[in-house]
Amino acid sequence: QCILHIVIFSIIISFFLAAFSSPIFLNSLPELAASFSSISSLCTACPCSSISMKPSFILSQLQATALPVAFMDVDLEFHRYPQLFLPGSWPEGGRDVALFNFWANETNVTIRHTPNVGSAVAYFNQTYRAKKLLAAWAEAMQFSTNAKAPDDQVLDTLLNDGGWLARVSLGWLPAAYLRLMPAFYRGVS
Repeated sequence: QCILHIVIFSIIISFFLAAFSSPIFLNSLPELAASFSSISSLCTACPCSSISMKPSFILSQLQATALPVAFMDVDLEFHRYPQLFLPGSWPEGGRDVALFNFWANETNVTIRHTPNVGSAVAYFNQTYRAKKLLAAWAEAMQFSTNAKAPDDQVLDTLLNDGGWLARVSLGWLPAAYLRLMPAFYRGVS
C-alpha cells in the first residue's frame, strides 16, 4: 500500500511538471487537478509545491509509515525486483540512503566518490540520519534561490559542500538501477 501510494503521488507530481513543459499535456491539466484533489488526502504533512515537493514528500512518508521509502520517478520502470532495497542486502552493512551517482562507475578513483546524483530513484531507510538529510534537503528546496532548481542538484550541494557525505551511510546504486533515454529523445507525438 505504501509503495503504491508513493508511485501514485510520483505519477501526479511528474505528470504535473511535464504538463508545464509540454504543450501536448496542457489540455490534461483539469483532469490532473481533479485526480490530485481526489487523492491529496493521502499525503500527510506535505506543505510544499512543484519541483520542491520530493524531499518533503519522502520525509512525510518515512514519518507516516515507519517503513523505508523507495522513490522512483514516473518515467522509470522496474525490470527486476530491486534487491538492494531489502534489509541486509548491502555487502558492507546497512545504508541510511541509497542514491544513483552518475560518477560512481568511473574508473578515475578521485571522481568516483564525489556525488553527482540523480534523484529519479532513491532509497531512504528508517534511520535518524536519513531523516535529517531529508529535512535538510527539504529546507534547502524552500530557499527562493532553489525554487526552480533541480532537486538532485540541491542534494548534490548538500552532500558535497554541506558535509552530509560524512554524516550518513550512503550506498551508490549500480548502473542497472537508473538507465536514461538518450539526450536526443524528444518524446512521442
